[in-house]
Amino acid sequence: MNHPLLVPLCAAWLAHVEFNSNHMQPMLQYAAEALRLAQPQHHAALARVSLVIADAFHYAGRFDLAKPWYAAVRQHALAEGDDSMISAMLHNVAAFRANEVRLAEAFGAPVPLEAKRALLEAESTRNYDIGIGTLSMALLIPLMKAQLLTSDSRYAEALQIFENVLETDSPDNLDRRKACFYADRAWCRLQLGDHEGGLADVSRAIELNSMPADTDDVATTHARLASLLEGLGRRGEAADHKARSLEARRQHSLAQAELLEGLRGMLAEFPSVP
Repeated sequence: MNHPLLVPLCAAWLAHVEFNSNHMQPMLQYAAEALRLAQPQHHAALARVSLVIADAFHYAGRFDLAKPWYAAVRQHALAEGDDSMISAMLHNVAAFRANEVRLAEAFGAPVPLEAKRALLEAESTRNYDIGIGTLSMALLIPLMKAQLLTSDSRYAEALQIFENVLETDSPDNLDRRKACFYADRAWCRLQLGDHEGGLADVSRAIELNSMPADTDDVATTHARLASLLEGLGRRGEAADHKARSLEARRQHSLAQAELLEGLRGMLAEFPSVP
């Protein structure tokens, strides 16, 4: 059709879909097409593609490079009056920071200040969603908060949220993350002396661990299970999960480096963008 409004908007959405499907090369191609074709006042397309690029930099471990793209998201979303886009941006900033916090803590290098910052961001996202009346993140935000509280050693608070939310019917996109939720709830229960409940959650996390998931979630879950099983005296199983956690973390680091290189190569065509 070569429509000046629809083509860049569709390209931006396709970049979004490919990123969420972990298909980074097509994501980069569609993002470049959206940037190339969108006029400066095409705020819907530019907000969407800016969010994809910001998220990609953040996922690659470079929040410093993501920040100007998040600022562009806000600028275009405000011009468009798109509250849902602002909500998505706030959620993604909190979620990516939370993942970094959880990964560091699971591998024995906690970052308490970052954990507190991510908790504030999660709460800010929740308050914004309440203000605009959206329910799209109604389950994920509490679970994110529970995981951050777990990383911050606030086990009773985290467990209360897990108990209220984890067994609730959830959208399909949460199923691939349930292994890490159950592993964290097992950690909370065992820290609080609930041996029977903790064992049940360990078994459930192991059972769900075969589901496809992002490499950072896989690494965190295996690391958590390794610590749990070591504490339970199941050293052979713990060693297996420890080895799997290290391999998943290695794969995640390689993917981050490859994505960062791809982003820099793609954006070299657009020297005037953020």
